Amino acid sequence: MKPYPSLLLALGLVACGSEAVSTDAGPDDAGPGPVLTGPFGEPLAGITEEERAAFERGRALATRSWSPEDGLGPSFDASRCMDCHARPTVGGSAARYRDVVLAQIVRDGEPLFSSFGDAAVAFDLRHGLSRRPATPAAFGRRNPSPLYGVGLLATLPDEVILERVDPGDEDGDGISGRAGFEHGRLARYGRKAQVGALEDFVRVSAFSLLGLTSQPLSTPQRMALPSFEESAFVGWGSAGSLGDVDAVPDPELGAEALFDLVSFVMLLAAPEPEPRSTRADTGAQVFEAIGCASCHVPALTGRLGPVPLYSDLLLHDMGPGLAEDYRTGVASGAEFRTQPLWGVAAAGPHLHDGRADTLDEAIRWHGGEARAAKERYEALADGERGALIAFLESLGGRARPGSLPEGAPIPSGLGAPVPLSAPDLERFVAGRALFDRDLSPREGLGPLFNADSCRACHASPVLGGAGSLGVSALRQGIRQGDGSVRAPRAGPRLHRHRNPEPVGWQLPEPHPDADVFELRSAPPLFGAGLIERVPEAAIAAREDPDDLDGDGVRGVAHRLDDGRLGRFGHRAHLASIEDAVVDALAGDLGVTLGLESDADEVSDPEMSDVEVASLVFFVRSLASPPSRSVDAEGERVFGEIGCASCHVIFALEDGTPVALYSDLLLHDVGGDVGVPAGNASGRQLRTAPLWGLASSAPYMHDGRASTVEAAVRRHAGEAARSAEAFAALPVAEREALLRFLDAL
Repeated sequence: MKPYPSLLLALGLVACGSEAVSTDAGPDDAGPGPVLTGPFGEPLAGITEEERAAFERGRALATRSWSPEDGLGPSFDASRCMDCHARPTVGGSAARYRDVVLAQIVRDGEPLFSSFGDAAVAFDLRHGLSRRPATPAAFGRRNPSPLYGVGLLATLPDEVILERVDPGDEDGDGISGRAGFEHGRLARYGRKAQVGALEDFVRVSAFSLLGLTSQPLSTPQRMALPSFEESAFVGWGSAGSLGDVDAVPDPELGAEALFDLVSFVMLLAAPEPEPRSTRADTGAQVFEAIGCASCHVPALTGRLGPVPLYSDLLLHDMGPGLAEDYRTGVASGAEFRTQPLWGVAAAGPHLHDGRADTLDEAIRWHGGEARAAKERYEALADGERGALIAFLESLGGRARPGSLPEGAPIPSGLGAPVPLSAPDLERFVAGRALFDRDLSPREGLGPLFNADSCRACHASPVLGGAGSLGVSALRQGIRQGDGSVRAPRAGPRLHRHRNPEPVGWQLPEPHPDADVFELRSAPPLFGAGLIERVPEAAIAAREDPDDLDGDGVRGVAHRLDDGRLGRFGHRAHLASIEDAVVDALAGDLGVTLGLESDADEVSDPEMSDVEVASLVFFVRSLASPPSRSVDAEGERVFGEIGCASCHVIFALEDGTPVALYSDLLLHDVGGDVGVPAGNASGRQLRTAPLWGLASSAPYMHDGRASTVEAAVRRHAGEAARSAEAFAALPVAEREALLRFLDAL
């Protein structure tokens, strides 16, 4: 490669570490006018009271967990909008585990595609496993984009975008931007500029990722949307009715809810830039000099003035390194819309498929029309490259290794630790940071994985909590001639993701003989240390495999091959917290431990014994959920209908009560035969602890019960008598029982 001369010398600049704040105006300081930027997740300044109210209602919808009874599914990738848009706040981007795999059937060598594409979703409430594309198929992958400022794109007249189109590279600069079109109109939304209207972008995302059906907004509703000025709103929706075949009447996302959700997205302010340092100012000039601004145009002028998005919103060929087989809109597999750079530092991982963990990596992946700029970047002196990155970081927000801000306080309620000494409290905080940290492939994630952090599956409502339905794991099994199920020899996990090498961004394939698929919800971890301390003799004393007392309940302890008693996991197949942590790290994150090894390029082991011990200490130190005053009438009913036969309170050897409301035994509670674990059959499940029940929805091992009442009614097998007794209760007693459970 030909060395590129020092831009600092060429521009007469000095490369230094000064962080003095510059007073130079940027594109967002261009004279008086509306303030288009603001803190992450906040609305545009100066909106009306009515618009603010719609924004707040929309934000509540974006954080709401949808259930099958509300219309979720039947196939889905997430159960909340914020599952994919929560970094660093609601409306943002997401970690790698929230990536969506897209797939198109290939016929006669050509992919069959729509303007919106098809998510190869991971869950199906009817079968446990979702629809998966037939082969051959064309695949793509999408890391969720932040939504901050996207409503401002609607203020840009078509001609402002189209004036930069240069498909034949008439100016000879190597940049051949093309406009994206959808149904004959200019498209400005989506990684491939495939959607022309923000309303459609919201509706189709809700439908394809959550399974929520909707109707187009009415003309009066569209006229009432925040339009910034009368008749100025660009891009009314053209997508027709979106319906499905589940039991919930369509539309599942009603007109008022859709209006509020669209309003929320429209009104999100663009990321607020930082005050420019001298170093960032230098980086801005380097950015311009090496050609980045040819596509990442600092601002486009709309009806509200300059919009500082750092994008031309055009399609560009990014070269074979970033190309994919998947196509949508008018874009080829190698063409992508120039991604806006406002707030880019907080939006990692970067690029359309999240392959880059740093901004430096993202730049080095550029090819095609961006190849010349990339090569100039690579030829820069280290100080110049650092200055350019500092400039990009100044465009709003900073990357964090997880969800917790630096110095995050220790909770005092749910998620708090047991009483600890000062040194142990430091260990707790260190373990919490590791629990929250996102891992990347270069740190050992994968090659097969379900999540890229412990937090990914245990964060509701706080770190260490349960997982939403959208982060459930999948298990696969093979049905035998006698009706039992066995796990494949390679193990029961059917992972959601794989790293791209060597097969690209394809979904992990089920075992060819697998015909049983089971969802596994992530349970809360609060009080795990107390569960570990329950005396084994106390658990064994409650066994009754032959139902000698005649109550229909036949609990048995799960004894592992090494003689230990299992007490963690939905089938009690893990004996200790350390076993559970190691199982999750190795099985769900694909991290090698101890003497294990895998085929990636990261040195094994990928996590040290010290780090594992830190995670174990954090989980072991989580206090049990704080209880409230229980309903005495509900407690009486709980005992009378037989719930207390399995959901019991233990005591430690020193007499300390452990109110987990579980006997930690295996029971056959009916339902379909699932995938076995350890020495537990596919019909046996551990009695789920009930403490903290109010904050751990969805319920049951597969998350298919959205409410506590639905979970009780779903009990069968050994629990059939109790479920029938619950159904026969007078309304007042049933409500008292549910109040009792809610207070645990």
